[in-house]
Amino acid sequence: MTEEIVIAGFGGQGVLSMGMILCYSGITEDKEVSWMPSYGPEMRGGTANCIAIVSDKKISSPIIARFDTVIALNQTSLLWVTVRPSSQSLAIIEYVYGHWLCVPALLRVCLFPEA
Repeated sequence: MTEEIVIAGFGGQGVLSMGMILCYSGITEDKEVSWMPSYGPEMRGGTANCIAIVSDKKISSPIIARFDTVIALNQTSLLWVTVRPSSQSLAIIEYVYGHWLCVPALLRVCLFPEA
């Protein structure tokens, strides 16, 4: 089993930490893991995203063409990552201040906190 996860949001939201925690969890289960962060030069509020891969097999590259799960913490991040979903991708999206994020029909959606 291989799970390829993209986590995206603004700096300061815990995006990179969330990816690290997922990978550490995989390590405790004797899985192969890969964590690749990406962030802008801003201290807080800039773009931040990471790719976390957890697998039973060796991981050849941290670069992914399609993802299995996206965790998007804002609309901008959701639009950035939806250019690469697979047909069964799951989107976990933050529900903020009564506003629904615009989600492509291709994604299965799970909202948090629960609306």
